[in-house]
Amino acid sequence: MNLSIVAAIDLNAGLGNKGDLPWPRLSGDLRRFKWLTEGSSVVMGRKTFESIGKPLPKRQNIVLSGSRHFPGTIQAKNFYSALVKAKGASQNGDVFVIGGASLYELAMAHESLQNMHLSVVHGTFEADVFFPAWSPNDWKEVLRVTQLPNEKNPYMHTYVHFVRKAV
Repeated sequence: MNLSIVAAIDLNAGLGNKGDLPWPRLSGDLRRFKWLTEGSSVVMGRKTFESIGKPLPKRQNIVLSGSRHFPGTIQAKNFYSALVKAKGASQNGDVFVIGGASLYELAMAHESLQNMHLSVVHGTFEADVFFPAWSPNDWKEVLRVTQLPNEKNPYMHTYVHFVRKAV
């Protein structure tokens, strides 16, 4: 299993605000997210699923929820159950944790986590959910691409791919 995190954050590590992104949708970031995750399993919490509003197409959607099941998704009771289900459901062996903050924290502590794909939006926004603290010493940056603002991307944002250093 190739376990990865995908997240978009602002300069203060803000992830969300009142159940949505703190900034307007960035089409370049959404295209990259789609390209990264199609054909894979995506693991998310209930609130993240509810903010998306529907299963993501061409992906196995695994939602952590103790009581609710959402049509078109696979329900998991906890993070470890979600990983087992994701591994079995992924077409290509890739599993992406896509939110929220508590799942990112669990993934950061998991020995299988190898990749972190962060889109950093150049700005600070009102946020009530934040990406967990992490040590840059544990990660090697392997790719950095900056998207300048344009008519479809109102904010500059930088995509950074990190690979976990061997212990």
